[in-house]
Amino acid sequence: MSTFSEELSQHINRQLERERLHRITDGRTLAQSIRDFFTLPDVNLVDEDIVIDESDSTAIAQAKYNNDTTELHITFTSGSQYAYKNVPLSIYEMYMVAGSKGRFFNFLIKPFFDYERLT
Repeated sequence: MSTFSEELSQHINRQLERERLHRITDGRTLAQSIRDFFTLPDVNLVDEDIVIDESDSTAIAQAKYNNDTTELHITFTSGSQYAYKNVPLSIYEMYMVAGSKGRFFNFLIKPFFDYERLT
């Protein structure tokens, strides 16, 4: 049987998770954001082997996706470069249309994909 403080802690953690998801989707719920993404016109945003996104992010200077190797190379404004392995094309396409690329990266790429520091 859980105590009141454990239940309160679990409730607070659930609420914080909801708010975190709310913030990374620019005020929309995660379900709305995913639904909006999949109702985009039937267009392949990545139709080349290597696509470079010169980011307008304050943290990310450049993102380069290799469709053949499914590697996503991120260059930060600090100059550090990382290669994220086995990133699906759909994740990169969502990254390209994200309202905040830094938040999208921090919540949906960084924690889930293996990486190697390049510089």
